[in-house]
Amino acid sequence: MKRDISSILVDWKKADSRKPLIIRGARQIGKTWVVRDLGRNHFESFVEINFEQRPELKMVFESLVPKEIVKLISLNLNQNITPGKTLLFLDEIQDCPNAISSLRYFFEQMPELHIICARSLLDFVLNDQILKVPVGRIEFLFMHPLTFGEFLTASKMADLREFCVTLKIRDKVNKSLQEKLEKLLIDYCFCGGMPRAVEAMVVKEDIELVKREQLSILQTYRQDFGKYKSRISSELIERVFQTAPAIVGQKFKYVNVDQRSKSEAVKKALVLLEKAGIVKRVFATSGKGLPFAVYRKENLFKVLFLDVGLMQRILGISSDIYRDNNLLSVYRGAVAEQFVGQQMMTLHDWFEEPELYYWNRLKKGSLAEIDYVYQYKNQIVPIEVKAGKAGTLKSLLQFAKENESPFSVRLSLNDFDFEHGLLSIPLWAMEGFDDKLSILANR
Repeated sequence: MKRDISSILVDWKKADSRKPLIIRGARQIGKTWVVRDLGRNHFESFVEINFEQRPELKMVFESLVPKEIVKLISLNLNQNITPGKTLLFLDEIQDCPNAISSLRYFFEQMPELHIICARSLLDFVLNDQILKVPVGRIEFLFMHPLTFGEFLTASKMADLREFCVTLKIRDKVNKSLQEKLEKLLIDYCFCGGMPRAVEAMVVKEDIELVKREQLSILQTYRQDFGKYKSRISSELIERVFQTAPAIVGQKFKYVNVDQRSKSEAVKKALVLLEKAGIVKRVFATSGKGLPFAVYRKENLFKVLFLDVGLMQRILGISSDIYRDNNLLSVYRGAVAEQFVGQQMMTLHDWFEEPELYYWNRLKKGSLAEIDYVYQYKNQIVPIEVKAGKAGTLKSLLQFAKENESPFSVRLSLNDFDFEHGLLSIPLWAMEGFDDKLSILANR
């Protein structure tokens, strides 16, 4: 299944200033597949070590000397490793902390060897090994589930994807095409972007198989919770895991997760799930300036789940709602807000950990909130998400007026248009977001 990140990996392969690469992201999003695809199609040879399957190979990294490590790998696997021609893939690297430590020496002593590592729980190991992984000697690449655009490509609709990307302000979209795109958007929100679920949807066209694949992925995550037990109760992690999808779009309150547990314990469970890539905190910001992090309100945030398809599967949204095309509007439009946040996570530089923010103003007698605020160059862009075509924009207009924003954005099922400082973008046309904003910024 073709992924956009593959072109980034090819660029990394060709770069003169290349460093050992660690791909970060949740389990089951396709990390191993994209690395194998790179190795088999862009290198003369490909060598893979999975430390979970081959624990005896951990001893290879006891010396931390690159030449010795390469020689031992070659002898153990009976495979030649040629710097510049071989891709060495270290999977499940969290099971071998010495392998993580060795990356600095590969960078310093054997920089011509291409090395990629992957594992979703790597953050926990890095926290323990922080002194052994110096800054500047490795690179991180952040991977996510398939976007809606990638979903269209997987559905053999690359031309339709290109149409969505290049759509211009006030371009007229034929009603039949608009209905098709809205139906595909609903399909995506039901299926999500996990590769196995996407394959069940677009290749096998089996809705029940989609649901089974999603349930299987969720069960895999639950089985992982036992790995965290040395840090916090796996039962508490399960409660956060179960609660998060139901409160997407709402202020996160620790007491709503577990009234019996202390807030600090719930927060710790939430942070662990965030490090594993399963949830993402969206912090409130005053919106008074950039960067947003300077004005971040640490104790005021919402959460997103990893994937919109997994989100609705945990919530138990029925297939009838999907078939009736009402999926976006359920749970107070939370599915639409999850979809937008999930797509916005991919707007950042691949090598930069994405951060999302929203605007919230709490004043006596005046409550105002905007779903997202986005930095486009040196401008703050307020974004409101609507599940359908109707809905008020009071907070959006208020923010724009108070902060003299040059324009605001509404993401909904309305036509692509710009009027009175409000840019309306159909939800299905989010890809190419910055290009669409550039049209207004240059007016």
